[in-house]
Amino acid sequence: MRFLEVVDEELAETVKTYWTMRRYVEQQAIADKQLQTMQQLEKLSQSRSNEGVNSTTDLLEAQRRVQSAETILLQAQLEMANANRRLSRFSGVSGGIADDALGTINLTCEGEKFNDALSPRVQLAALQKAIAEIDLKDAENALFPSVSLEAVADRDIVGSGASGVGVNLKVDSALFSGGAHRSRKVIAVKTAKAADAALEAARQDITLEHDNAIADIKGQRVLIASLEKQADMLDETRELYRRQFVELGNRTIEDVLDIEDEYFRSLRDLAETRINLAVRQVDCVKSSGRLRARLGLDGKFLHGLALSP
Repeated sequence: MRFLEVVDEELAETVKTYWTMRRYVEQQAIADKQLQTMQQLEKLSQSRSNEGVNSTTDLLEAQRRVQSAETILLQAQLEMANANRRLSRFSGVSGGIADDALGTINLTCEGEKFNDALSPRVQLAALQKAIAEIDLKDAENALFPSVSLEAVADRDIVGSGASGVGVNLKVDSALFSGGAHRSRKVIAVKTAKAADAALEAARQDITLEHDNAIADIKGQRVLIASLEKQADMLDETRELYRRQFVELGNRTIEDVLDIEDEYFRSLRDLAETRINLAVRQVDCVKSSGRLRARLGLDGKFLHGLALSP
C-alpha cells in the first residue's frame, strides 16, 4: 500500500508538471500578443506624431509601453526555459510537452461519491489495524491455559529388548511464564489502539484534502466565470477606445494603452486561474484514490509490483 501511495504522489506531480508547462506556454503566447499590439499602437502614434496630431509625449509613452511588453515577454520566455530544464531533469525528456499530452483523460472529480477506502493511505492504515487486532487476539489467547498430548516411545537401554509407548499430558499457562504473556497483551492493546487512531487520522486527513480541493475547485470556477466576463468587457472597451482615439479624437493614446494593459492583464489572470483549477482537479482525483484508474494504470505493473490493491 505504501508503494501505491508513492506511485500516486509521483503521478500527481507528473501531471502537475504538465499543467505548469501549459501555464508558461499560455503566458508566453499572451505576452507575445501584447507586444504585437503595443508595437502596432507605437506605429500608429508615430504616424500621428508625424502628421502633427499627437505630441512627442504621446509617442514616448507608446514606446515605453512597448518596452514594458518586451520585458513581460522576456520574463515569460525565461520562465518557460527554466521549466523545460526542470522537466528534463525530472523526466529525462527534453523539448517540452505536447499540447495534447493528456489526450481525452478526464481528471474532474465533481459529482463523484467520495470513498476514503480507495485511498492507499487509508488502505495501509486499515491493514496495519487488522494486523494489530490479530496480534491482540493472539496475545489474549496466550493467557489461557493450554493442554496438549505428546506421544513418547521408550526403549530399554539395559538390553532386554523391552520398549514402551506412552502419552504425556502437557499443560502450559501464563502462570508459568513469569508475566511475559500479560506484558505481551498490554503492548498489543496499546498497539491496537494506536493503529485504530492512525486509521481514523488517515480517514480525516484524506477527507479534509478532498473537501478542500472540492471547495477550491468551486471557487476557481466562479472566479473563471467572472474573469471571462471581465475579459469580454475589456475587449469591447479597447475596441471602442481605439475607434474614439482614431476617428473622434476624444481619447488619448494613453487611454488606449491603459485599456490594452488592463485587457492583457485580465487574460493572464484568466489563464493562471484555469491552470490553478486543473492542478486542484489533480489533487482532488488523487485524494479520491482514482488517479491511477483515470490514467489507465489499474492492473498494470511497475518494477514487478501491481498498480492496484
